[in-house]
Amino acid sequence: MAARYTSAVIGCGRTAGLLEADPLRRKPATHMGHYRRSRKIRVVAGADTDSERRDAFRRQWRVKSVYRDYREMLEHEHPDIVSLTAYA
Repeated sequence: MAARYTSAVIGCGRTAGLLEADPLRRKPATHMGHYRRSRKIRVVAGADTDSERRDAFRRQWRVKSVYRDYREMLEHEHPDIVSLTAYA
């Protein structure tokens, strides 16, 4: 079954996906954990101002595109769903 929706994540840290590595948490524990469990959603991009987090997010979740600026990501990707997991 092909994905019906595209998704993007703003903020590539703990809540986005890093907490999936915590063995004491029930899975899925993060936005990416839930997205990967769904056959209807395909994550197309992530955005974070921290370059190390962007790179780790891309590698861990095999996301094609990562951006420093979330506005650029939204302009280029046009996702159906956006998870905001960054601190305000």
